[in-house]
Amino acid sequence: MRIKLIAFAAAPLAAVIVLAGLSAPTGKVSPMTTPKVSGRSAATYFTILRNDVYSGWSVNPPGGVTKEVAAVWHVPKVACTWQRSRAAVWVGIWGQNNSKNPWLAQTGTISACFGHVASYRAFIELVPSGPEVQSIKVNRGDDIFASVTYKGRVVAGKDKGKLEFVYTLDDSTDYPAGLVSVTRYTNAGVQVKDAAWQGGAIVEREPGGGLAKFTPPITIHAGVNGWPPDHFSGRGLFRWDMVNSGGKKFATTGAVNVNGDFSVTWIRSS
Repeated sequence: MRIKLIAFAAAPLAAVIVLAGLSAPTGKVSPMTTPKVSGRSAATYFTILRNDVYSGWSVNPPGGVTKEVAAVWHVPKVACTWQRSRAAVWVGIWGQNNSKNPWLAQTGTISACFGHVASYRAFIELVPSGPEVQSIKVNRGDDIFASVTYKGRVVAGKDKGKLEFVYTLDDSTDYPAGLVSVTRYTNAGVQVKDAAWQGGAIVEREPGGGLAKFTPPITIHAGVNGWPPDHFSGRGLFRWDMVNSGGKKFATTGAVNVNGDFSVTWIRSS
């Protein structure tokens, strides 16, 4: 077995069975808060976004371009107490929430329930196109490394004018058979702000369904543009809380530390 680690430091470094596509996160902005973060003497400042589908952390880097997002996690084991539910874990790069041309480049794993049977899959997706289920054999507890890299606009050839994204998904428990690296392109004319404005690591429940019950909490080690999310403390750092308009919370998003580690804890399925 090969374990792949990401090194994020205090200095810069020299989804699927579901047939409906996964969509770019949107949410309600709450006032800035100043919680204390383990391992850091100063407070971390961030904006809270409430959405009944997503939990996690994301970043809008200075300059407004996300070039790469990467993360490591274990595929969560789910108990299928709620028949139509899932716990998708993914990394992605997406466009501005108010864009008329929204895009989302994402890759990760799905722990899903069909009836009372659990199923585990890997996927890549470039919204608005649908998800592409990968042939990787995924099992609960597997070590996953995933990244999405924005390579820029193609300047020549048949894909001229399109934005290029490279996806890497590595189930290191089954290396090398568990390694996938693919390239996908947007339509020509898509602006960078529409496709590479923000990036992050997210846990997602089934829209219109439930959040599959997982234990223990999902721990994610993440970074954006070579930095841990904590580096972007301020108006460029966002915490996603999976809570609906009535205040019902499905999961708790833990604090992100200086190493880029945070956890998501299951509360309820629906």
